Amino acid sequence: MAVPEPVVLVGELADHPAARALALEVRRIHDRYAREIVQGYGLCPFLRDADTAFGCFCVVLDREPSADSATRAVLEASSDVVHLVYPLIATPARAFERYATAFVRGLAAHMNRAPVHATFHPELSGERTTKSSLVGLVRRAPDPFVQLVPVGLQPGGTVFMAPHAPVLPPAHERGLDRLEPADVDVLIEKLAEIRADRNQSYAPLLAALA
Repeated sequence: MAVPEPVVLVGELADHPAARALALEVRRIHDRYAREIVQGYGLCPFLRDADTAFGCFCVVLDREPSADSATRAVLEASSDVVHLVYPLIATPARAFERYATAFVRGLAAHMNRAPVHATFHPELSGERTTKSSLVGLVRRAPDPFVQLVPVGLQPGGTVFMAPHAPVLPPAHERGLDRLEPADVDVLIEKLAEIRADRNQSYAPLLAALA
């Protein structure tokens, strides 16, 4: 079943009758994350338009992370910036990070230069004590996902951006410098609210897929 842009659907359950509806809910929920968290708190100097910042938004309907599905999605993507979102997996954060690293390393066999990647996961460890420890906290996205950007577009590849954003000096995560303790409190509440929205809206669709 084909899902029109801006959502691309891949994976073992991509042809399920409930797949399209779930994919569109995944996009809606992650739009909230991009707008209310990343853009709302100025966490990305590149993010100007959340509608285009994802580049190619791929919903991967595999029960376990699959390098085959991900590689196919990246090679067929309509943008150099790709987000691979995994709403069905229960893989812990550390294991998902290892999967993403191995998957991107394997892309080198299919591309002249493998992209830079960053992982996001609702269970990433993070603290409010220092800027570096806040990174994991703000990357607690509604679903696990892998962000891929071309080498040189953004050092570190850790933030959302438009596909043709200008290259800036290495300053990713610069918005964390501006977060006050009260901001972090509200940010955590918003992350929980978005996650609750995710759980409620996905529930009947996940049940159908099961």
